[in-house]
Amino acid sequence: MYSIEIQTVTCNRTGDSGRIEDDVEIIVQSDGNGPCRYPVFGAHSMGSGDAWDLTDNGTVSGQIYYFSNAITVQLYDRDGATNEIDSADPLASFGCFRAQNGGPDIVGTFTERDDKNACEADYEITYTIRAVEQLPAPDNETPSDTLISAIRSNVAAWATSSAGQEIIATTDPQDLEDLLKEAIVSTAFKDIGEALQSTVLDTKIKGISLGVMATADICFGVTGAFGIAVARDDFQFVGMGGDKEDLDSAIYAGGGLLEGADVALDGELALGIWYVEPKDFSGRVIGVDADIGDGLDVEGVAYASYSDDDEENEDLKTDGEFDVAKIRDKAKATFVGTGIGLGDGADVQEAHFFAGALPGNTPCYQSGDYDHAAIVTEIRCISSWSNNNNDNVMMHYFADGDCPPYTFDSDTGSNRYDATDDPSEITGQYRFPIWNSREMDKDSDTTWGPGPVIKFNDSFYVDLHAAKGPPNERDTHDNRAIVGIHHCTLDPSKSTFIGSPGVSKTLTYEFIYKGSDVKYEVDVQLLY
Repeated sequence: MYSIEIQTVTCNRTGDSGRIEDDVEIIVQSDGNGPCRYPVFGAHSMGSGDAWDLTDNGTVSGQIYYFSNAITVQLYDRDGATNEIDSADPLASFGCFRAQNGGPDIVGTFTERDDKNACEADYEITYTIRAVEQLPAPDNETPSDTLISAIRSNVAAWATSSAGQEIIATTDPQDLEDLLKEAIVSTAFKDIGEALQSTVLDTKIKGISLGVMATADICFGVTGAFGIAVARDDFQFVGMGGDKEDLDSAIYAGGGLLEGADVALDGELALGIWYVEPKDFSGRVIGVDADIGDGLDVEGVAYASYSDDDEENEDLKTDGEFDVAKIRDKAKATFVGTGIGLGDGADVQEAHFFAGALPGNTPCYQSGDYDHAAIVTEIRCISSWSNNNNDNVMMHYFADGDCPPYTFDSDTGSNRYDATDDPSEITGQYRFPIWNSREMDKDSDTTWGPGPVIKFNDSFYVDLHAAKGPPNERDTHDNRAIVGIHHCTLDPSKSTFIGSPGVSKTLTYEFIYKGSDVKYEVDVQLLY
């Protein structure tokens, strides 16, 4: 396992022909899992020549994430609301991955630059990668009876109120965010607010959250828990009856995906007790029923960090089996409420959480267990679609047999989907980037990478879109924007054989569209 510490971000040139400032957000994905946003509150404004020092001149650690095989770091310019990136423009792409045959050591301090974006953005980041033996465990302890009693009283009463019932019935994430912010500052949570500010407050608590735990559809294709998180600095506003705008809150979400959901979080409303900062509550976690509030008629779920590589979870096991007590001891958050618990009567289930607001309806990462994973290492524009404008490029990927039927179209010289329906309605697909598209054109020598980590068992499919519409159509799934579709397999008898685990090989796809001179190349490597 490795850690990446992002230390500095430098803006050599802002996007869109050198506008005055970019409002920069960092989106990180470890091993193809859920995206994590930094900062979770707002964005960081940068102009040409500015440097963003995440270490505060070396006095604190930079932002740290953990991964086993691959890490991708995307920079976005936020154009929309404070906690949303639904209008954000991709600025730069960075990352690293562990080579199959060993290759160069990825441990060390590196400065990486991306000036290949056709929007003319030029950014570089400095980061350090270290080898680590296991995921760190937060310093936690069971919440005090005073706080648990306050949670039980306030949440139970609020759940039966008209405000609580409205939230339970609400499915729109933006509406939920507003309602939850109004609720947590209202006097309905007065007891919790007083407990948080009293001398009985456990100083190890770094944040709290309020949300729904039922399996409701939430942002970017996730189904499961959804809520708002409040950092310790804002505990003073909880239950005081003030203005919701006083809060700096982050959205969190968790659970399985719509396709192949593998976890069910039961219950309706819950308050979360976090032993990590909201910015650090991200990535894959494993949950167990929490042992709290003896005799207080409350239940909870405790979550600890969990790795895709099972060998790295040994500190959570006894005699090769997951140990409920060890998971509780290493929990970084506990969600508490009435009727809250893990579904299906299981002691141990996986979930996926992130902190930070993210948009969209098409899933951008895969849950569940797969035998193999590959990474798109680079996308190159050889010849662009548009003569006067940049191409706006994005891709979909499908695991195993989930890709819808397609056939070769001699008129375009590429594979095309058979269905005439809107491809955005296709199930089983995932998208990259998580939102919007990357501007590319041949004259700017534009490249893009690394791209997504694709998990699969036997094979996978990728399609490439190069939309040429105006900016408000950049997220289009219109069939005419599809350049082509390719299939990749572990079958050595096929021409699209990606290689065997342990053997480094790069497979290059050509995406072409006859009559328009459009041509892209996409490199893919097997990770494991």
